[in-house]
Amino acid sequence: MDVLESSSCLVCDGEASYSTPDLSVITFSWFSADFTLLFQETNSTGSSQLQGLCPGVYYLEINSAGDIEQIPFGIGTVLNSAGEFEYTIICSAAPEFSLFDILNAQNQSGQWSDPNNFPISDWNDPEGMQSGLYSYTVTELGCTVESGIWIDVAEQADPGLTTTYLICENYEPFSMTEILAGSPDPGGQWYGPQQDEIGEIFDPETMDTGLFTYQIDTVEGCPAIYSTIYVIENGLPDPGISTTIYICPNALPFDLTASLQGTPEIDGIWYDDEGDEVSNVFDPMVSAAGIYTYEVDGQTPCPNQESVLNVEFTAGIDAGEDGALTVCEIDGPIDFSAALNGTPDDGGFWTDSNGDPVEDLPDASAISTGSYTYTVSAIGCQDVSAQLSLAVEPLPNAGEDSQLSLCEELSIFNLGQALTG
Repeated sequence: MDVLESSSCLVCDGEASYSTPDLSVITFSWFSADFTLLFQETNSTGSSQLQGLCPGVYYLEINSAGDIEQIPFGIGTVLNSAGEFEYTIICSAAPEFSLFDILNAQNQSGQWSDPNNFPISDWNDPEGMQSGLYSYTVTELGCTVESGIWIDVAEQADPGLTTTYLICENYEPFSMTEILAGSPDPGGQWYGPQQDEIGEIFDPETMDTGLFTYQIDTVEGCPAIYSTIYVIENGLPDPGISTTIYICPNALPFDLTASLQGTPEIDGIWYDDEGDEVSNVFDPMVSAAGIYTYEVDGQTPCPNQESVLNVEFTAGIDAGEDGALTVCEIDGPIDFSAALNGTPDDGGFWTDSNGDPVEDLPDASAISTGSYTYTVSAIGCQDVSAQLSLAVEPLPNAGEDSQLSLCEELSIFNLGQALTG
């Protein structure tokens, strides 16, 4: 919008013109401040002009195929007593301000009015303002001159409320935006503890405890606004790994917790097969064989975790007798224990020649020729072991298909030499 000010408040010689690159059929409607239609034209030139305008506030309505845009503007005077018409965006969260900070009026003794035409002070709090025309009238050379500011009040976004959220490591991935307290607006950007941009999904499997920031910086006229969520990820308690142990005659009292496999936490509680709490110290002279359950409390909100220790009495232990086994490199799972002679007890463990653990049913492709040891342990007994001598044979190579041409007079020849590979 281009405007030409009036020479004075006593003369209506102001002008306004508007142009757009849109050359479709457009209807231009020019209105006074009270929306009285002054002039209307329809053309496809993309421009319209109105002359003979008195100082004051006006509106131009542009209708292009039903798409309507309304543009407020003002015609000032050479003296600029009421100031030059302005347009601005004010954030609803901005501090109190003076309208004269926006309107450069030479005479500031006039009267301000809000969009409902109620008199107001020049100082205003954006939180209580509405969008629209804030008009300013002042006396100039004995006549009243009007100017003003069209203010669009932009509602500040709501990033939600700062939140602390306790989770357990076994939680499913979740949206941090949905967890924020309050009613956060969507469309913001999340930042991690290192202020790096991240998505809104928190995955406990790949992410850790930390402070995450949600920023919304998409409201024109408003500064970025933030909230945070402090995610505290607690780990599941470790009750160890369930197992079976054997107790030999004359065994001394021992710690049930230390008999579990894995790395059990030491602050759990033991229960017998009746569900009664028992001591962690098992005395073979007075305690009964059976199933003992170890329960470790989880840190909120993690659930408690359990493991089971099967305690059996035995007169002795047997690792079986040495054995030997030959397999092909393409064989599937190999039952090491079945290859031993004798009657080895279950519950032992296998190691290779370096003392490293080996599965009881490995694939032939995962092991090599060598000696493997099976060891059986029991509380109160000396460990016993047996050796398995394993040979892993390579797959025979028959060569590759070939074609041979021979003379019928040839007497003896080697077919193997004709194969390739």
